[in-house]
Amino acid sequence: MCILAGCDFVDSIPGLGVKKAHAHMKRLRCVFKVARSMRMAGARVAPSYDADVQRALWTFLHQR
Repeated sequence: MCILAGCDFVDSIPGLGVKKAHAHMKRLRCVFKVARSMRMAGARVAPSYDADVQRALWTFLHQR
């Protein structure tokens, strides 16, 4: 949810804040499904967004 709302590693999807990110994650339970859903809804999601999110997830999960 925090990555979707925007973090230091990934820009947020325009029009997607903390409240909407929480609602989407609660409904879809997967960051990549949320990105796909936002693309289908017409939001401007960068082509490299999925790879950037994956790198951010790895950074958060494997920080020292």
